Amino acid sequence: MRDSVILLQAKYLDRLGSIRNVPGWKAARDGSEIWLCGPVSNGVFQTAINSLPMEICYLLDDEGRLFPAGKQTPVAILKDLAWQNLRDFLPLEMPVSAMPGEADGKVQIKLVRSNVEQDVFALKIDFKDWKTYVETTPAIRLQRLRFAVSDVKEVLVTGNPVPALKGQRYWRNRNLLLPAGFDFDPPVLADLLQASGDFILFDEQGNRETIPTVAFAAAKRTTVRLLDKG
Repeated sequence: MRDSVILLQAKYLDRLGSIRNVPGWKAARDGSEIWLCGPVSNGVFQTAINSLPMEICYLLDDEGRLFPAGKQTPVAILKDLAWQNLRDFLPLEMPVSAMPGEADGKVQIKLVRSNVEQDVFALKIDFKDWKTYVETTPAIRLQRLRFAVSDVKEVLVTGNPVPALKGQRYWRNRNLLLPAGFDFDPPVLADLLQASGDFILFDEQGNRETIPTVAFAAAKRTTVRLLDKG
């Protein structure tokens, strides 16, 4: 079989942010449905692919026939769709946090400088600097690191300890990532903004973006090289 083909409802469009940087995948919209097509094997990214709310997954042969997973008989021919690279198909920005409606409208998020020293949990750097670090650092030092890459080639690295590189550092309040040296004003805001699952990354002005946990991969040279070519 040549590729995997996944069908999901268009209402799950925001879930595709978790696979935006997976090499080799493309997408097309057909009414209320989204079709995805990509490699059968995706290495460290397979978990992110499998976590999608798919209606069905097919295997595609060279003649465009669709085979349900585990079946030997095709059930359809893949439609002639307007396929796009995932980075072109998806919005350019990372998905916005799904905060409760009333909290977004009534709570003003303000960050102020803090004298409380917190352990650094994450580092945001340029992809070029990250690639250089990964290529020149012993593998044993990379084992405790994970990273996610945005569509504008910014990298968020997590681990203990994070690399001693120039960039924006963040500390962790459960799933909230705040710039080092800053805290909410008042600090109790952290309790109102908590949500389970994905990380919510804040800048010094209180703007935020959600980074799915499944978007993170182990810090391996092979993975970084694949993304560099994507």
